[in-house]
Amino acid sequence: MRIPFQFSKKAGLILVILMVSLVLRIYKLNVTPPSLYWEEAALGYDAYSVLKTGMDHHGHWFPVVAFESFGDYKPALYFYSIIPFLFVFGLSVWSVRIPSVIAGVLIVYFSGKIAGLLFQSEELHNSSEMGWGRTLIQPEILTMIITCFSPWAIQFSRGGWEVNLATALLSIGVYFGLRAGSIVQSQPNQKKAMLSFYTLTVLLFVLSAYTYHATRVIAPLLGIVLAYPLIVRYKTNWKQICMLAVLAFGLMLPILLFIRDPSVGHRLQETSTFSTGKEVLESNFYMQQFGSNVVTKLLFHRYWFYLRTIMINAATHLRLDFLFLSGDQNFRHSIQYFGLFFPTDFVLLILSLFTLIKKWQGKYHFLWLWWVIGLIPASLALPVPHALRTLPILPVYMSVLGLGLFALIQYIRKMPFSKILLSGVAVLFCIELIMYLNFYFLAYPKLYASEWQYGYQQMVESIQNNSQSGEKVYITREYGRPAMYYWFFSKTNPSDVQSENAAAPKDQGEFLNFKNVTFSDSLTGNEKGLIASTYKQRQFFSDVTEIETIMDLKGQPVWLVYRAN
Repeated sequence: MRIPFQFSKKAGLILVILMVSLVLRIYKLNVTPPSLYWEEAALGYDAYSVLKTGMDHHGHWFPVVAFESFGDYKPALYFYSIIPFLFVFGLSVWSVRIPSVIAGVLIVYFSGKIAGLLFQSEELHNSSEMGWGRTLIQPEILTMIITCFSPWAIQFSRGGWEVNLATALLSIGVYFGLRAGSIVQSQPNQKKAMLSFYTLTVLLFVLSAYTYHATRVIAPLLGIVLAYPLIVRYKTNWKQICMLAVLAFGLMLPILLFIRDPSVGHRLQETSTFSTGKEVLESNFYMQQFGSNVVTKLLFHRYWFYLRTIMINAATHLRLDFLFLSGDQNFRHSIQYFGLFFPTDFVLLILSLFTLIKKWQGKYHFLWLWWVIGLIPASLALPVPHALRTLPILPVYMSVLGLGLFALIQYIRKMPFSKILLSGVAVLFCIELIMYLNFYFLAYPKLYASEWQYGYQQMVESIQNNSQSGEKVYITREYGRPAMYYWFFSKTNPSDVQSENAAAPKDQGEFLNFKNVTFSDSLTGNEKGLIASTYKQRQFFSDVTEIETIMDLKGQPVWLVYRAN
């Protein structure tokens, strides 16, 4: 069967976009970001431990809900996604980050597919272009292009971020959920196809819940929204509804059974915006001021203060500096030179919102609901605004910006000198992109190497190369988590770690001793053996043999390796 030429052009264009997306996400992946952050090292080493022994480094057999890690209980799926790449790359930066790269490319593709489903009428009725222009100027393709080059999307596709994989799974699930909903509305007799798509949505949403904490809230709520067309026709679809509900409940049961266990609730308790009790104190204060009666208890109940805090936190994610200028205050979440989006994306956002509000079609409501649901977990936690916790709504923004770019092109085409104006828009976009990529690959690694714990790999390699048999080794904890880095970069046998798990002294799940290695907060000057510390700790010793100084990418010393005699 001959493939229509129009389809082949579109498929070819999508393939090019995905290839560019892959290159942008995999180029210099092992050096930009400049080093593994400690959570990436933990992901990689526990995946390695499971591959070698069937247990994590604490000795737990094939964890399903979460890995104990540093006592912060990371959801399990990203660990398992690393394992296939350990066969190819070994225990390395590549094996830890490649799953996120693949997820990033999937986000590009399915953000576009979602936009294509939601804005299909825009594409078909408003574009009069023919040939390649017709292929390019449609919300689906434009959304893929914007996502391909998005600073937000690139930032989280180049590190071992569980949230990036969760967002990819959520995006694919949304796509199939929208397909299923359209079948319910337009082809209600096609129950087999509808059930297949909804089943895929359930499976993908559940997988996302086993990948990142926030999607344990987002996925169920979003699933109910996607199932709405089926639910309102419950009289004819009750069997399918029951089957999907039982499937979802059964797959989520391990999480539900441990809902009060630290493996599920620890992260929420650790980051909760209500942990300070500020809202309760405010509520009590106002009730004392106006008297304790039924009216004041109703008006100044602590739940109103909880709601106010949530709304304030949600509103911070709309700040223009966060979105378009400097991004997240966490240097690992944003390069600071740009926000989550390019500054000119502000124009696209306004145009798109105008289009969405003006037409207000029922299918567009889904984007608003996804956006609100996606903000809930980020609004319940600190700090705010937070680029990582809001990543599950990235496809919403990408679809909206894609529609905005489509509207801008359609508007310019009606103006005199439209080709010149469109060329100007393209040039402006290219300038922004070049500035971003130049800063990201050249300046960002040098400026923020310390935020990525740069120097641990070089320090561990120096320890390995210079340690003598049976010699005591001391590594300071000034930069945090040295035990995990030591195991990762020395490729320590996980069985050895597991055998010492019960007896080893720990600080919040982190080993303080391992065999002949001591991980110390501070040194006394009485230690004898091979030592890795900062220059500050070096001052405690009078008789040392300096072996190597580890410099950061700005030429500043981060580690000093020496032997105390």
